[in-house]
Amino acid sequence: MDFEVPEESESPVYLAEETLTEGRQEWPIRPAVSIDTDYDSSELVTVHRFVYRHRTRFPPILGPGLPSFAQAPKELRVDVSKDRIRVTFLGPDWPVPGGSEVRMQAGRPSAYVFDGEGGRSVGVGQLAAWYEGAPPPGSPGFGLRVDEEPGLQEYMPLFCRFLAEWARASLDNWGRRCESGAPRFFRIGRTQATLTAHVPMKIPRRYLRADHLDPPEPLLHDPARVLVEEEILERLVPTVPAEDVDEETLPATLYIENRARGRSLVVIEGLQVAVLEEGASVTLRGLQHGRYRIGALRAFGARRSIPLMHRVPGELIIE
Repeated sequence: MDFEVPEESESPVYLAEETLTEGRQEWPIRPAVSIDTDYDSSELVTVHRFVYRHRTRFPPILGPGLPSFAQAPKELRVDVSKDRIRVTFLGPDWPVPGGSEVRMQAGRPSAYVFDGEGGRSVGVGQLAAWYEGAPPPGSPGFGLRVDEEPGLQEYMPLFCRFLAEWARASLDNWGRRCESGAPRFFRIGRTQATLTAHVPMKIPRRYLRADHLDPPEPLLHDPARVLVEEEILERLVPTVPAEDVDEETLPATLYIENRARGRSLVVIEGLQVAVLEEGASVTLRGLQHGRYRIGALRAFGARRSIPLMHRVPGELIIE
């Protein structure tokens, strides 16, 4: 059940590139290979909406986090018909900007994505690289649990194809089980998604079109996203506090630069504090003086090879 690139592809439809602006920010939208005319109408189509709560399991060695602080929840919203799917990443803590979309259709091996850089097509098998910010070294690992529902089987092939491409996994081993009903839980690498809602509904077909038209609102492109306020950083306690620090000493700063390939998630004492694109840098303010447990993770939670303990004030180069 693997999906292969056809030997011959349709001639592309050459359209002028659109540019949406919001203030000074330009948001280029590159045309899809062809217009999705089958879903260019107000005719109602049956859609199943699945909503998943998503989280990353950080290695315990990185620290306990802040027990009294709950980070903003991440949700994955999946709207799927028998031949179209639209996936939306909701929440600020994703590796990609909140509001990013993936659009796919049956019979075409590629996908169309919207993120902070605009809209564009991605080739077959490239969703994992899009999410990671660079081609991953291999599949991060995949697993799922399914509640068998015969009435959903017609809607599942495209959903399962999305999961396979996102996880850079093959459908051969688990495709039949995935298509037997709704995944109530799935795991990619150290990330987990748990089903929280399933709503069948009827919506206009154009809502699920798989091309570049009817885009979402422009998304902010910020190569260095800090996910917590300075007052939260002030509450993080270093593993080894600095000695002889006066109470009136100003909070320390930590400079972080991501020289690694792809995105890096920065975790300090078990709390995710930033997402850095490849080549991006940020200065965190508000930390106490001392030595902290700091981890740099790939988008699916795999640790990058950096020392565990870091002194603040100081700098961290992720390579």
